Parts: sequence; C-alpha cells; structure tokens
Amino acid sequence: MRNRLVRKAAVATAPIILAGAAALAAAPTAGAAPDRPATTAAPAASATPGTPSRSTSPHIEELAAGGVRADGRTHEAAVRLPARTAGPAAVQILLVPSGGRTYLSPGDARVERRDPATHRWEPVRMGSQTGTLYSALPRTGDLPRGSAVVHYRVTFTRALPSAEDRIALLPRLALYR
Repeated sequence: MRNRLVRKAAVATAPIILAGAAALAAAPTAGAAPDRPATTAAPAASATPGTPSRSTSPHIEELAAGGVRADGRTHEAAVRLPARTAGPAAVQILLVPSGGRTYLSPGDARVERRDPATHRWEPVRMGSQTGTLYSALPRTGDLPRGSAVVHYRVTFTRALPSAEDRIALLPRLALYR
C-alpha cells in the first residue's frame, strides 16, 4: 500500500517538477556576470507543425558602446550593425549605471525602438538583473533583412545621483543559426 501511494505521489508531482525545471531553464542564470544578463532562451515553438524551430542559443557579438544621460530628457541612439551573414538576428540593449552603486529597475527608464516599416516608436520591454536594465532577446531574430542601423530612444523617468547620471548603453547583436 505504501509503495502504491509513493508511486501515485511521484506521478502526480512529475508535471510540477518538469514545469519548474523549464521555468528555471528559461530564467536568467544566478551566476551571470553583474553587468551582463544571461541570454539563454527557452526552446522556440514551431510556428506551424512540421516547420523546424530556430536555434535557441544565439551567437552574441558586442557592438560599439555609447551612453545616455539620466536627466529626464529623451535621448536617441543609433546602433550600427556590422556586415553579417544572412540569417535572423536581434539587438539586445543593456543600460548600466556608470558608478555601479545605483540599481536600475524597469520603471526607471522608457526605451523605445523605431519600427523601420512604420517609422513609429515601439516600446521595448526591459528586465533588470543586478542593477542592469536589459531588453529581452526574442526566440528568433526580429530584425528585417538588410538592416544597417537600429534606432532607439531612451528616457529616464527618475533622477539618479549626479555622480551616476551617465548611463552606458551597451548594444549586443544576437545571431541565430
């Protein structure tokens, strides 16, 4: 009787354990470097049955860094993309305080990206890890083919200490293979 109860309990909790393991796999790694959030994504679901999914671990290339001021004004930044092989790609933006003592949260800055097709500013959802704001990487690339520049607009909604009002803008290019 006891073995049957243990077996039933194991069968009943297996889906919960698997769901928890999947959530942990999709979450940022606890041991990630403080200025670089984890970029591992969960497996992408196929858009249609029979369509192979894209790679879930993109190759990351650091791009030229820039900076913005946390002064409540809107600042535009252009991220220039290197010549790259054809294939899906995405840009990830990281915002890192210069002094390292201020922890940024997603409500501290509004980040927008200009849609190349509509020329409208679209909000970028930001996450936070150890004080660094970062945009999530999509499961597959989201840049239109032939993109050479991606335009962003950053507005800080809260004042930072004057010693840390310069925020490093660190773009990264994710190449999906």
